[in-house]
Amino acid sequence: MCETDTYYIGGRQESLKEDEIEYRIHLLRLRADESQKVQLDPSYVPTPILENRLTHSFRVSSKTVVK
Repeated sequence: MCETDTYYIGGRQESLKEDEIEYRIHLLRLRADESQKVQLDPSYVPTPILENRLTHSFRVSSKTVVK
């Protein structure tokens, strides 16, 4: 009679990750007619269009100072 022992070994690796801050840059666009109104009348307040497809983001360590 042959006896075989079977062992299952499992595990996981854990590591600490620094806190991060995510910055997002949203590009705004003005319609042509509003752009012209702004140039002619400095008191005119335009309604910009948010371009979601042109949004960019990046992450930096929370210890980093962005000026």
